[in-house]
Amino acid sequence: MSLGSLLTSNSALLFELQNIEMVSAFITTIKVLTTIAQIAQRLSPVPDLYRVHKQRDTGVMAFMPLVMLLLCNHVWLIYAYVVKNIFPLFSVCVFGDVVLALYVAIYAKYCPDRAYMMRILVPGATAFVLVTIYAVLVAVGAIHQSRDQLGDVFGYLANVTTFALYASPFEKIKLVLETKSSAAIPVILCSIIFVNSSLWLVNGIVDDDLFIVVPNIVGVTLTAIQLTLCYIYRPSRHISPGDSELDAVVELEMGTSEKMAPTSPAFVPLVSPTKQ
Repeated sequence: MSLGSLLTSNSALLFELQNIEMVSAFITTIKVLTTIAQIAQRLSPVPDLYRVHKQRDTGVMAFMPLVMLLLCNHVWLIYAYVVKNIFPLFSVCVFGDVVLALYVAIYAKYCPDRAYMMRILVPGATAFVLVTIYAVLVAVGAIHQSRDQLGDVFGYLANVTTFALYASPFEKIKLVLETKSSAAIPVILCSIIFVNSSLWLVNGIVDDDLFIVVPNIVGVTLTAIQLTLCYIYRPSRHISPGDSELDAVVELEMGTSEKMAPTSPAFVPLVSPTKQ
């Protein structure tokens, strides 16, 4: 082999190694950013729930996104364990299960509409328990399925719960359109879900995992719609019709109260003759 051929071969090998290192660094960066975004998503309800705790009332805050976030997180936790995706998926989901259960408990404690709260909590809790029991039964051999089959089942379940999570803020869309105010949409959660879905989309493409790619395409699309509505109907730009009606009622009542006790000549107090 000539010296020129040897130098060319070594240069090609060096270039290939550099490419491998760059790809490896890119994958590591994506996984780290995804982990940070996942943690941020789990912590995003904190400001709203702090306000709920301080005011001892949930106000217009929607309950569905919290319940769906917990259920979705739990299904992904089981999926990550089955397919052995310990970092970043499983490690973050363990943290998520703990903090999200706490969020649900805080909301349930201060929600004044108990019927609304139970209508969402009961189906969510039932689904949470059922998927856990199913995973345990497969693990102990009561249901005969291979690990790969269980991974496929939970992959599909994770997709379904993820779709439900991304659609859950639409629970309040009717109220947003009626009042022309996006105050009922959890804008922080939606923003972080948008970033998180974008990172998971890249992560899924890198790992060649369609169970991760498909739901996050939907997630990016739906959260983009929600964020657009948040911008169009941002509270600082629009005044709710309900607020205008309330102001009118207050003004009417105040005006009425000033005229409730007119001075009537029939009841003018007379001076007693004995005191003159």
